[in-house]
Amino acid sequence: MRIIIIPEDNFCSVDGEGLHFDFSNLITEELKNVHALQWYDNWGDVEHKTVIGYKQIIKDPNIQIDELGAFQAIVDAYFEKKAEVNNS
Repeated sequence: MRIIIIPEDNFCSVDGEGLHFDFSNLITEELKNVHALQWYDNWGDVEHKTVIGYKQIIKDPNIQIDELGAFQAIVDAYFEKKAEVNNS
């Protein structure tokens, strides 16, 4: 399963089918500085936001993960929203 999540845009895409919906209530403290999740079947890259400081740009390196963790709630909400949209 290919997943892209961009929390700031309230965007989630699963296997090329994207939805914009409000999942701000699912953004945990650990997800607040995440720009995007790129998930590839059984592993993923967490891309962090770029922080612009005084005369410097700080970008945390991507972190590779092997489980969705806090992102799973967003994926679950995506499937609920998709079913809701398809049934309306």
